[in-house]
Amino acid sequence: MTVSEKNRDDGLRGQPSSSELGENRLARFVIARVNQYHFFLARRNQCHAAESVCHDTHSLYNLSVDNRLTSQQCTANDRCGGKHHEQYHEAKPNQFAFHTPPDSWTYEANCAERLPEYAGSTQLATDKLLTFKLLHLLSSKRLDTEVRKMDRNHFYQMMNGSGQFDYELYLNTRALLSCQKDFAEFCNPDELQFQIVHQIEELWMKLIGYTLLDIDEYVHQENTNRVLTLFRRVHVTLRLMIDQLALLETMSPKEYQEIRLQLGHGSGQESPGFRVLLKMHQPLWESFRTFYLEKHGLTVESIYDEGYDHGDAYVVAEAFAEFDELLQKFRYHHLQLIHRTIGLGAKSLKGRSVELLEDGLRVQFFHELWDIRNKMTDRWGSQYGVVRDSIGGH
Repeated sequence: MTVSEKNRDDGLRGQPSSSELGENRLARFVIARVNQYHFFLARRNQCHAAESVCHDTHSLYNLSVDNRLTSQQCTANDRCGGKHHEQYHEAKPNQFAFHTPPDSWTYEANCAERLPEYAGSTQLATDKLLTFKLLHLLSSKRLDTEVRKMDRNHFYQMMNGSGQFDYELYLNTRALLSCQKDFAEFCNPDELQFQIVHQIEELWMKLIGYTLLDIDEYVHQENTNRVLTLFRRVHVTLRLMIDQLALLETMSPKEYQEIRLQLGHGSGQESPGFRVLLKMHQPLWESFRTFYLEKHGLTVESIYDEGYDHGDAYVVAEAFAEFDELLQKFRYHHLQLIHRTIGLGAKSLKGRSVELLEDGLRVQFFHELWDIRNKMTDRWGSQYGVVRDSIGGH
């Protein structure tokens, strides 16, 4: 295979080189493309709506896609020459073709990259001027196109829904979506998020409280499968409560302070859902102790250590422990959120909600489940040594 044959095959397989096609043939190709654009620009000038402009621009793209124009579609066929049609229009996609719609404006970049390769030829001066005029025209058309902002009031009305469909009626979305302030009343754009996150937290805690009541009934029946399934629901809900606190971390301290003024003396300690949960753990634990432990002559120590068999009492006790752990994690993340947004050392907060939160971190619902771990570790320590030997010899 000769060098010229190899160059020809390479051009057909990929992107043709300027040395193979020659400056004049490159110029003719650009002129053909320019004339095509002029043809469609003439059509576009007859359009008055922005949608028509977009439609005609895409029509040009549809004609030139895949770089397979026919001789009839090329409006400058006499200047292009018939020979290069087979090479350009049957070749695989290359950088001269418009492989993305013109409204992405890649045509400007493609021409700007290729023109320097044959910019030294004096006979191309007119062609270059015509090309750059076209690029300027396309750019100015794009800049002159007015992009209007979305109509807030229009979408505000849509957000509240009509309340007439079965889905809306069943979920009472008209009332639900009216639980927040009116859009015009927010002290800053973040107040909607603040209200929604806290309202959702209340709904999750309502679900947790309702589920704990079901758990208590199944504990009385010693229906372990049901107890474990419902505890899993509680655990998942608590994790959601923890995770969604991260939304409030997207607010700046300045924005948080503006919203805090709307709360007056209010704080999370006044949450009805949280106050209910604080009162439910003790009767729930009494039910477990009565029906899973005392009824069968068991103790927390026996199910964890002396008589450990991973039985029903043990797996239910671990579900209690996970509930306790996740609630403490929620309290911890809530405290860290306050640390990040309004600070923990502010004088105005002393003796109030922050100190109550810090005290809450030291509270365990089911302390017997945590104490047994300490006792077991101490017993192992007395047998194997409180201070173990280093396995690394240091």
